[in-house]
Amino acid sequence: MAKALSLLILCYFIGSIPWSAIVAKFFSGPSVDLTKEGTKNVGATNVWILSGPAAGCLAALGDAAKGGFAVLMAKWAGLSAFLWPICAWMAVLGHTWSIFLRFKGGRGASATVGAFVALMPLEAMISGLMVATALLTFGGCLLLSLATLWPFLYFGVSCERNRRSQDSLHGHLFGPVGIGIRMEAPF
Repeated sequence: MAKALSLLILCYFIGSIPWSAIVAKFFSGPSVDLTKEGTKNVGATNVWILSGPAAGCLAALGDAAKGGFAVLMAKWAGLSAFLWPICAWMAVLGHTWSIFLRFKGGRGASATVGAFVALMPLEAMISGLMVATALLTFGGCLLLSLATLWPFLYFGVSCERNRRSQDSLHGHLFGPVGIGIRMEAPF
């Protein structure tokens, strides 16, 4: 119990590292303040706008790594698979309400994507291909891209993985709101 609690707190602190702010200051100088310029959000999109595409991509990778690293730490520590998405959720909370930025931060999208990749790599790849196809076909319509993710909620991703194991991520989804949803396979 103490190991799980300390790892959850550590995941929050890892999520709190403001990679977007660090990358923006590195690329544009110390005078850039993400909370007062552009979208006024400490996230990769604002870094893209203020510091350029290379900086935006680097910031997105750094923020995504926080979510993925939280899941990998939970796996390496030998925690129950039930706690893996909770560790990821703590990293997303840290990203959204960073202790280093006076409890301000990004929206948590990149950290959630990183957690999704670490929790369900195959499903993340399929979702990424669907989103990329929608973006390339219809342009920058974010709602259309997000709509491509709903089939995974309906059919229950990972529902056949580790079916016999009681201690698996069988049918759990991790979303931006940080709720684990238990879904059974319709087939």
